[in-house]
Amino acid sequence: MLNQTRPDPVRSPLLEKAQGIRHGYFTRIGGVSSGIYQGLNIGTGSSDDQTLVAENRRRVADWMGVPADHLLTAHQVHSPDVVIAREPFAGPRPKADAVITDRPGIAVGASTADCGPVLFADPEARVIGAAHAGWKGAFTGVLENTVAAMEGLAPAVTVSSPCSVPPSGQTITRSDPNSSPASSRPTLPISAISGRR
Repeated sequence: MLNQTRPDPVRSPLLEKAQGIRHGYFTRIGGVSSGIYQGLNIGTGSSDDQTLVAENRRRVADWMGVPADHLLTAHQVHSPDVVIAREPFAGPRPKADAVITDRPGIAVGASTADCGPVLFADPEARVIGAAHAGWKGAFTGVLENTVAAMEGLAPAVTVSSPCSVPPSGQTITRSDPNSSPASSRPTLPISAISGRR
């Protein structure tokens, strides 16, 4: 399974129902890293060969339907902090544990190992988010802050909007309603969401 050349992420039935949303909980499948990072390692802070990490990120972005520099992940620090992304990050990734956007063509994500990746989507308000919910960030409010930040972008955001916690890691993309993602087994280092109008 690890010798596949394309990512094959797990998908949430709840998010599958949301029009204009593309998502996937990516696993190790479809990546080029080897050794302890074997598979689809997208961790730019890891000790993996950064050329391989860049190729893995390109593959995830391609699956999401966005350019590689539009797959945005924060420098996760187990905090309650949320970043609003309206364009690719200039310079180093911001330190935070959630990324939200209301911009089409931006994929936002969260990497996980033993923490929970949580994806948020409000297809009506056209706002999406991805949070890395480790015990410390979850305890100090990263999930609540993500919803609040989404409400700040679009006051019509409702708490009952699709929200999904995968079996492991995930990515979601706000995209064309006619596009559809693929599925796979859990054990992933990324969660993301992105969209296009």
